[in-house]
Amino acid sequence: MLSLFPGFEPQLPSFTSLMIQGPYHASAPIHLALSHTSQANSSSAVFLSPSRQLVTAALQEYNDSWLATHSGQGRVSEMSSRVNMLYPPTPTHLAFLLASFEVPQPGSAHTLHPKTTLDAPPGLIILHELSAYFLSDVESDPTSHPWTVSSYMSLVIRALSFATFLSSESLGGTSVVLFDSQLHRLKLPVVKQDYHYDNESQNRAQSEAVGPLMQKYFQTIGTFQQDNGNSEPSKSDPTRKRLNLYKAGQDDPVNFWSWNEKRSGLGTFIEHD
Repeated sequence: MLSLFPGFEPQLPSFTSLMIQGPYHASAPIHLALSHTSQANSSSAVFLSPSRQLVTAALQEYNDSWLATHSGQGRVSEMSSRVNMLYPPTPTHLAFLLASFEVPQPGSAHTLHPKTTLDAPPGLIILHELSAYFLSDVESDPTSHPWTVSSYMSLVIRALSFATFLSSESLGGTSVVLFDSQLHRLKLPVVKQDYHYDNESQNRAQSEAVGPLMQKYFQTIGTFQQDNGNSEPSKSDPTRKRLNLYKAGQDDPVNFWSWNEKRSGLGTFIEHD
């Protein structure tokens, strides 16, 4: 079973697609990938993010104590080697990559490119912080950027379609997980804006929150949130967090977990209730 936490506990219920939103801990995608590759020596995962620097900076700032202790160990190092981490810098690069991935077929004379050739069908595809492709343009120039809802949506649909294809070619199936902590900030027009109209015109394209639109594409929705109540915690206090899991289209969570995140000189520790 898969997990978002150190030591791979608690475990998530089975899913084929999962959307994670809110202030998740930076190491959650790494723990998810490792919990997957820990299940079998043949299992593998693909991790796709807009920026290596984005991932590295977030992990360094969070400083997960479990990863700091175990990442150099033989078993964890071997599991990590089966996580293929790629950083397509633009939506076009990501779309091309998802369209170009292939698994070698026995007896095929087709020439394979090393960057897009997978040793075996991955059982897990992780999409990481896709909103980073769009937010800087949207927030710096909200009236004339080129992006629409379909710019984001098409990337997710490509990944889901690729997973469906892989599942038809292998016994284990392939799951897709989207992590996006900034999705709540992303609003995009449904259609491209018409620059011939004044900003106040009724014909100006209206922006829609992307997060709620994306939820219908996922079987399970996970929402992280701060759980400190109404009090303002001091820097020395542990951060109280909660994860609610929902089935698509349902208002009540099917599961939830609460925990404390404590920071020390040795890193950040997670203590579950």
